[in-house]
Parts: sequence; structure tokens; C-alpha cells
Amino acid sequence: MKNSLQVFLAVIALTVSGLATDWPRFRGPNGAGVSETSSLPTEFGPEKNLIWRVALPPGHSSPILAGGRIFLTAYQGDRLLTFSLDRSSGQILWRREAPRDRKEPLDTRNSPASPTPVSDGKNIYAFFGDYGLVSYGLDGNERWRTPVGPFTNVYGMGVSPVLVDDKVVLVCDQSKGSFIAAFGQKDGKLRWKTPRPEALSGHSTPGVIRDASGRSLILAPSSFRMDAYSAETGESVWFLHGLASEMKSLPIVDGETIYINGYNTPENDPGKQVAIAPFEDVLKQNDANKDGKISKEEAPDQRTKTLFKFLALNNDGVLDADEWKTYAAAMRREFVDGH
Repeated sequence: MKNSLQVFLAVIALTVSGLATDWPRFRGPNGAGVSETSSLPTEFGPEKNLIWRVALPPGHSSPILAGGRIFLTAYQGDRLLTFSLDRSSGQILWRREAPRDRKEPLDTRNSPASPTPVSDGKNIYAFFGDYGLVSYGLDGNERWRTPVGPFTNVYGMGVSPVLVDDKVVLVCDQSKGSFIAAFGQKDGKLRWKTPRPEALSGHSTPGVIRDASGRSLILAPSSFRMDAYSAETGESVWFLHGLASEMKSLPIVDGETIYINGYNTPENDPGKQVAIAPFEDVLKQNDANKDGKISKEEAPDQRTKTLFKFLALNNDGVLDADEWKTYAAAMRREFVDGH
């Protein structure tokens, strides 16, 4: 939100059994967006079925429910905040500030507090792109903090952490150096980290399934591809191609079926892929200052100029041979480094 206050509304008059229903992560249990709560009102607004209302600082974090409390993140000036509210009254029970080591560039549609926290019912785990992970007990006492980043996502970070077995799992897709990592729920220490070189952008929060042997697999969509990672080791157990280039939505699991959608530019549609000239040829014709790189002003066509901020993976204002290779591969729906 662009205004100075984010208004948070609790509009549902719940039964006692409904109040006990938790919503522990982004889009609820395993991200399905489905609640078993019954007897919810079909109409609500400022004058109807409103229980309470409280003003909070801005942010894009979704609220989660754990026991009788609501948790969400926000920002106020330079401060990165996590809030705990009483679910029945809206009273702010505590507010905690996370470290802020940097200010990364953000798309105007994003904010420093976009990721939704996650809870195991006993503790809270929050992720901020300008710092990393922080964990609190339900009482607000900080348990641990773990720096992660910095990042090079042209939109800024928006992915939410999830809990898998005894780990906090975070997918960090960005312009360069994408990875998935797992941290111990008890201490925040890194358990494993797996590169995702095919992922060039995205904010898709992962889902979880179990294979025939009962082991947990983490479903993580990326550019043109989705991997299923072992929660124990971080190894990619299987993957599939055919996804869109921009993945923002999370995978939805329904029995043995997985649903996933994404966004494609028209140039990525089958049969419409654009052939990108070899970098050596572009340098010969367009490298006016002969520095072996291509600036936005030297870009050979309007498409490249329009996409330039997404292509300059190093954020240095020019394209080198590796960045051009990634550009060409993306336009062909292919992958770099053998992927």
C-alpha cells in the first residue's frame, strides 16, 4: 500500500472451533488457500460483521494465525517489524524490530516487508530481503537471527519461508546466483544450500509433497522448470520443463495432482521464440566504445532496451558475454550451464 497506514480488519465472527483453526503460512496449510472453518459470513464490510480494526504500518505480508494470535510483518521508515496481535480483540501484543543491513532496490509494487512469516504453532519465522531470517517465540523473545543475501532480484524479494520437517526452507530466485536453502528451526544454522542456475527471476513460495517412501519433497517452480528437492539433503530428486518464464504463484497439491501457473512474454510462447544474435556479432556492430560490453544505449533493438534492466544481471549497467548467453537461452526457452 502507498499510504502511510495499513488498515488490518478482522471481519469474521468465528465459532470456538473456528478460532482454533490455524493458518500457519502464506495461503494457509501447504499454500492451498483452503480452510476447513465453517459458519463464516458471506457478507462483511465497515458496518457489517466487523469485529475490530487496527491501524498498522504498511507492508505486503499476509497475516498468519497461530493459536489465539495473528502475526504479520511491516515496515516503518527504515525499521523492519514483526507484529503479534490478539486474535479476538486486535490488541497489539508485541512488536519486534529486525536488523536492516542494506536497502535493496524494489519494484514500486513491492515493499521491504512482502514475505509472509510462518509458524509451527510454537515459534515464528520471518524473512526480510534487507536482512535475512529472524525467529521469535510466541512471547516475542528472539530465538535466533541469520543473515541471508544480499540479493539481485530486479523486483526485490517477495518469496515467503516454509517449514519442512525440522527446517526453515527459503527459495531465493534472482537475476544471478539463485538458490534454495534450508536452515535449522532450532538454531537458524544452514543445513544445506543448492544452486538454481536456471532460475532468473521469480517469487514462487514452495509447496511440499511426500513420495512413496514418506520422505518430504520440496516443490520449487522457477523459470521454465520446476524441481522437487529432498528436504533432507537439498538434492533435486526430479524436475520437469515446460513452465512459464516468470513464476510468482506457488504450486497447489491436490492428491496426486500438482497445479502451477506462471507468466510468459509473447516471445516465449511455443513457435514465437526470438532468435538472438551471437554476442560477438552484436559487439562488432554496436559496441561503440569498444569495451567488450553492451550498454543500454548500444543495445541492437528496442526489445533489448526494454528488457535491459532484467538482463543486466550484475546491475552494472552493461551486458557481458555471460549475460547475453542467458538472454539468448531465455528467449529460446533453454537453460544455461547444461540445465
